[in-house]
Amino acid sequence: MGDVMGRKFCVKCGIEEDEEHPIIENLCINCYLELKGLAKVPKELTITRCPKCGSLRVSGRWIESSGSLEDDVSFLLRNYLTVEPISNVFRGYEVKPLEFIYDRGKLKVLIEVSAEYRGRLLSKTYIVNVNIKKTLCPRCFALSSGSYEAIVQLRTNVKVSSEFVKFAYKTLNELPPEVTSAITEVEDLREGINVKLINQSIARRLAMHYQRRYCAKIIESRKRVGFDRSGRSKYRLTISVRIPSIVYRRLMLFNEKPVALKEVTKSKVCFLDLETGKVFRLGINELWRNINRFRDIDEGMIKRLKVISLRGGRAYLMDIENPAETYTATYNPEVVQELRVGSEVRAVVVNGKAYLIPKILLM
Repeated sequence: MGDVMGRKFCVKCGIEEDEEHPIIENLCINCYLELKGLAKVPKELTITRCPKCGSLRVSGRWIESSGSLEDDVSFLLRNYLTVEPISNVFRGYEVKPLEFIYDRGKLKVLIEVSAEYRGRLLSKTYIVNVNIKKTLCPRCFALSSGSYEAIVQLRTNVKVSSEFVKFAYKTLNELPPEVTSAITEVEDLREGINVKLINQSIARRLAMHYQRRYCAKIIESRKRVGFDRSGRSKYRLTISVRIPSIVYRRLMLFNEKPVALKEVTKSKVCFLDLETGKVFRLGINELWRNINRFRDIDEGMIKRLKVISLRGGRAYLMDIENPAETYTATYNPEVVQELRVGSEVRAVVVNGKAYLIPKILLM
C-alpha cells in the first residue's frame, strides 16, 4: 500500500521515504517522474513566422525576430509554451530548450521542464514537434503589394530647396527602427517629401515628432479608399507637416534684420540677433503668426570682408572682392570672438549695413 506501520515506501521500487527520497502519491520522486512525469506538455508547437523578415505572430500581434530560427523557437518555448502542472504540489515551472533535432525537414526540440518541490528542483525532458507556418507579416505584405494606410507630407513655408530635401532625409534617417520599419516608400516631389506608412498610429507619431522638435504645423485629413472584409469603410490618413524654414536654414532675415536659430524647445524658438548679439524668443504659435516676417538671405548678401579698424564696439570693414566698398558693423565681443584688425570675416549686408556672422554658424 506504500505505508507500513507509519513508514512510507515507494510502491514501485520499494525505497523507504527519507529526506533524499520523499514519497509523492505512493511513489518516490524518480518513479513518479518516470510514470507520471512533471507536467503535461503539448506534443506540438505551431509557430507563425514571416518568411521575409522573420517576425513572429504571438498572441495576435507581430513581434520582431530574435535572430535565427532557433533563437525564435527558444524564445517561444520559454515564454509561450503552455505547460500544465501534473500536480499542485509542484511550483515555479520553467522550460529550457536543450537540443534542436532536424529530421527529414522537420524540427523537433528536446526541452527540459523544471519545477520545485519542497525546496528541491526537479526536472524531466520532453520532445516537442515544431511546425513552422509561413505567413507574410502586415509590413512585408504591404511592401510587396505597395499598399499603405497613411501619408505624411513633409512641407515647408517657402519654395522647396535642396537644403530642405537634405534636412528631410537626414531627419528621416535618424528615426527609431519601430518608425522606419513602418515606412513603405519615400517620394521626392516638387512640393516636398511624401512618406508612406503601413500604420496610421505610427504616422501620427512621426508627425508629432516633427511638431515637437521642429515647430511643425500639422493638419490631418482622411479619404475613403474602400471597404474591409466586414463591410466597414477603410480610410487613408494624410498628415500635412509644415516645417518653418528657419529650423533648417539657421540664418534668415526677420523684420529685414539677420537672425540665427539658436535653439528649439517644445514651446519656444530661440534666435540670436546678429546686430545686438542678444537672444530673443518666440512661442510656437507666435512664430507661425509672424512667419511672413521671415525671409531668405540671398547668397549675394553674404560677403567676405576684411577688418580695417575696431573702435568703440564698431568694426570698420572692407569688401575683399571690391575694396572700394566699405561697411560699418556693431558687434558683441561675446558673440563674435577673435575679431582683430586684418582678419577676414563673413557678414550679411542688408541695405548697405553689415551684420557679422559668428564663426560657429559658418561650420
